[in-house]
Amino acid sequence: MGTESYKKILILCAVLAAGIIGVSVLFALKNDEPKTHKTQPGSQESGELTPEEPEKQEVMIKEINLDASFITVEDLDDGQTASYVFTGGSDIRTKTGRNISAAMLSPGNIVKISADENGKLLSLYGHDRVWSYKNVERMKIYTDPKKIEVGSAIYRYDRLNVLNEGEFVSIDSVLPDGTDIFDLYGIDDRVLLIKVNTGHGYLTLQNEKAFIGGTIHYGVGKSAEVTENLNIALREGDYDVTVENNGSEAKATIRIKNTETTAFNLDGYGPEPVVYGEVVFKIDPEGSDLYIDGVKTAYKDPVKLIRGTHEIEAVLGGYNSYKGAIDVDTEGCTKQIKLSPAPQEKPEDIVYEETNGGENTVTPPVNTGPDVGEPIRDGTDNADLSEYSNVDIPGSTSDDGDNGKIEVIDGDKQSSLNSGLNGGNPGNNNDGKDKPGGITIVVSGDGEDDGNEEDVGNEDLGKEENGNDGSEGNETENDVTGPGNSDGNTKSTGHLVIRTSDGAEIYINGEYKGTVKNGELKVAKPPGVIELELKKDGYITKKYTITLDDAEKEEVYRFPEMTPAS
Repeated sequence: MGTESYKKILILCAVLAAGIIGVSVLFALKNDEPKTHKTQPGSQESGELTPEEPEKQEVMIKEINLDASFITVEDLDDGQTASYVFTGGSDIRTKTGRNISAAMLSPGNIVKISADENGKLLSLYGHDRVWSYKNVERMKIYTDPKKIEVGSAIYRYDRLNVLNEGEFVSIDSVLPDGTDIFDLYGIDDRVLLIKVNTGHGYLTLQNEKAFIGGTIHYGVGKSAEVTENLNIALREGDYDVTVENNGSEAKATIRIKNTETTAFNLDGYGPEPVVYGEVVFKIDPEGSDLYIDGVKTAYKDPVKLIRGTHEIEAVLGGYNSYKGAIDVDTEGCTKQIKLSPAPQEKPEDIVYEETNGGENTVTPPVNTGPDVGEPIRDGTDNADLSEYSNVDIPGSTSDDGDNGKIEVIDGDKQSSLNSGLNGGNPGNNNDGKDKPGGITIVVSGDGEDDGNEEDVGNEDLGKEENGNDGSEGNETENDVTGPGNSDGNTKSTGHLVIRTSDGAEIYINGEYKGTVKNGELKVAKPPGVIELELKKDGYITKKYTITLDDAEKEEVYRFPEMTPAS
């Protein structure tokens, strides 16, 4: 190869090198241009939203599909629904900023979201202004104007979302007359969600021909005539049921389940002969409860069952329930059941809080004026109960129906102090003991003892649960002490001392606090408006609505003694 050829190659290489250098310089200059700062979803930086992050939308979660990775929400303002796809990059957090997975979300959660134009979920935060009002037993719902009354509190609503067993249902399917128990969720003065905390089912009779015209007794002091197609609405739970007529009697403990109907089969209890078979039940773990056709059944010995098919259920706290059926013939059989441990349930309010405190505040009542519309449901004219107005409400004294065995008193410091009940000086903390049966409530707000700790009831409570009293619910002080168990070091936000006759059971906002012993019971002081309830066998249940000040001072309330039931 000649010299000229080498020169041409060198020139060509130089040109190529210059071209590569030129292109590299252009790319470098372009990359040095100023970049627009993009705020990532979930960023805690303050300031205006950039165009890259859409404004957050206030919504309620209606459906979560973990398999298909999409979430359906309803806009809180216009009620329109939309679905978004979430990925591992979607920023999902509680209202306090803690990262959680989509699996921790639940239908009914009220959240703020942002998404891109392609329907991809960018961020989802628990709404920081959501309040909840827990364990509401009675409320009235009006359509014109749209409002909800809970005691003296009044709230408005636009659309009512009602959640029962994780499913959205019609308001007509629930009983706000004291049968069901609800949790309310809202923002400001508006209720957005009614969640059924404890629902109801129905009790019917099967093969009841021999008992028609007789009487069915259920719960405590409740009864009705046995008719065809008898259907009684009851709060979910276990009931002692007796059906009797013309010398025939059927007794059983019946389990009522939310949204379900339980039929008490009277075959075999009447005069007609029936054929039985025996079944041996072996259930692991020991101590599990067995229900056969909704009837709680002891199974230590072989169980005699009418020949045919029976539904069975085995339940134990902390384990998955077993449901199935068994065919019984005259030869009998053995049924073995093994329950598996239940997975730990996720906290219901995880998007609103990291612990069990902070979200349970109730918005102040709103005065909507004297005009009210017709209630959707108010209990007394409930279609499901109109024929049986004496429906039982187990474990509750909100039953002010047909037997007059409850007194509800709205109490406040001024009226109770000036009423002169029980006599004596209002400042005398021992007034409740001066007249047996009288009721005195001493409120201490400084956390100090009131000087009578030697007589305080000795119930093993002392830890406040998260209730509907507006408190954070994470009290850990031993506010309930036994006789003589006071070292003077107990500090809290205050306490109540309820003084009345021994044996009275004390409930605050529907939650059992203990039984009066030695004339007193001492409990932690919840702030705000509370409902204090006293129950005692042989006496009319009493309820008192009391407003407790946050101030660190002592207050005294007095009420008449409990009245014996006639």
